[in-house]
Amino acid sequence: MAVNPPKGQSRPRRTRSRAPLVRQDEAKDVRDAILAAIEGLLEERSIEQIPVQEVIEAAGVSRATFYIYFESKQAAVAALAVMVVQRIYDDLWQPFILGTEPPSEALMADHILASLSLWRRHSAVMLAAAGAWRADPVAFSQWGELWSSFVADMRDYVERARANHGAPADLDAGTLAAMLVWFDETVFYQALSGATSELCNDEQVARTLSGIWMRTIYGRAPFD
Repeated sequence: MAVNPPKGQSRPRRTRSRAPLVRQDEAKDVRDAILAAIEGLLEERSIEQIPVQEVIEAAGVSRATFYIYFESKQAAVAALAVMVVQRIYDDLWQPFILGTEPPSEALMADHILASLSLWRRHSAVMLAAAGAWRADPVAFSQWGELWSSFVADMRDYVERARANHGAPADLDAGTLAAMLVWFDETVFYQALSGATSELCNDEQVARTLSGIWMRTIYGRAPFD
């Protein structure tokens, strides 16, 4: 039962707790520590060779804490790779895809080259995610969902190219967008793995990829 204050006195003023803000900051620090730990370990060994306990020890967290943030080591790798690819898209590709940049083959080559550079900077993570996704698409569903969202954006780009620039419309826009996006993902994966010697020169890869994209969509090299 509530107790009223003595006559003439007011209830003490309640101050808003800042605890939730502190917890949010701490949660980000813990999550970042786990992601940094797994990226460091991936630079030495494959994901299959890294036990969860080693990630936990490297991050300096408890087992229970690790599983609050990630259901598995694969989920942590997928989250880290998604962060890298999302950063690439947000920083490099959105203006191009949304049409605020011209459909220039040379400009697209610059974007691809910068994207490849970031993939290489995080090569251990990107190779782990792209490779493991092929073996276990359920565990790496985040990876597949992210690239599928790019497919939707590219379909819109193709349709705008047809409406605004007279690009040929004889191929299905959704199918074309899906093939081009997943083609890029595969080329990046092969370029980083070193399995294909013809893909070791990033500038040549970027120039060729942009040529394939622009000439496939527009039927020519547009605006260059």
